[in-house]
Amino acid sequence: MSVERPLEPLLSDRKAVPPTSLDNSVSWTASEFLLIESLIGETEHRIIDRWPLLG
Repeated sequence: MSVERPLEPLLSDRKAVPPTSLDNSVSWTASEFLLIESLIGETEHRIIDRWPLLG
Protein backbone atom coordinates (compact mmCIF):
# COMPACT_ATOMS: atom_id res chain seq x y z
CA MET A 1 0.00 0.00 0.00
CA SER A 2 1.30 3.47 -0.82
CA VAL A 3 0.14 6.81 0.56
CA GLU A 4 -0.23 9.53 -2.06
CA ARG A 5 0.08 12.47 0.36
CA PRO A 6 1.50 12.96 3.85
CA LEU A 7 -0.65 12.14 6.85
CA GLU A 8 -2.25 15.15 8.54
CA PRO A 9 -3.35 15.57 12.15
CA LEU A 10 -7.07 15.52 12.84
CA LEU A 11 -7.00 19.12 14.11
CA SER A 12 -5.35 21.04 11.28
CA ASP A 13 -7.09 24.44 11.21
CA ARG A 14 -4.53 26.03 13.59
CA LYS A 15 -7.20 27.88 15.59
CA ALA A 16 -6.45 28.39 19.26
CA VAL A 17 -8.49 26.16 21.55
CA PRO A 18 -9.08 27.78 24.94
CA PRO A 19 -8.22 25.71 28.03
CA THR A 20 -11.21 24.04 29.62
CA SER A 21 -12.03 21.59 32.38
CA LEU A 22 -14.58 18.83 32.66
CA ASP A 23 -16.84 18.15 35.61
CA ASN A 24 -16.47 14.39 35.10
CA SER A 25 -13.63 12.36 33.66
CA VAL A 26 -14.06 10.83 30.22
CA SER A 27 -12.78 7.36 29.41
CA TRP A 28 -13.36 4.55 26.93
CA THR A 29 -11.77 1.28 25.90
CA ALA A 30 -10.48 1.08 22.33
CA SER A 31 -10.99 -2.27 20.62
CA GLU A 32 -9.37 -1.50 17.26
CA PHE A 33 -6.98 0.85 15.45
CA LEU A 34 -8.13 2.40 12.15
CA LEU A 35 -6.21 4.10 9.35
CA ILE A 36 -8.63 6.67 7.90
CA GLU A 37 -8.36 8.84 4.77
CA SER A 38 -10.02 12.24 5.15
CA LEU A 39 -11.10 13.63 1.79
CA ILE A 40 -9.95 17.26 1.59
CA GLY A 41 -12.83 19.73 1.38
CA GLU A 42 -15.47 17.09 2.08
CA THR A 43 -17.07 15.58 5.15
CA GLU A 44 -16.35 12.06 3.93
CA HIS A 45 -13.83 9.72 5.53
CA ARG A 46 -12.76 6.33 4.17
CA ILE A 47 -11.45 3.48 6.31
CA ILE A 48 -8.28 2.23 4.61
CA ASP A 49 -7.54 -0.59 7.05
CA ARG A 50 -8.29 -1.66 10.60
CA TRP A 51 -6.49 -3.78 13.18
CA PRO A 52 -7.90 -5.28 16.40
CA LEU A 53 -6.20 -4.34 19.65
CA LEU A 54 -5.44 -7.44 21.68
CA GLY A 55 -5.37 -7.50 25.44
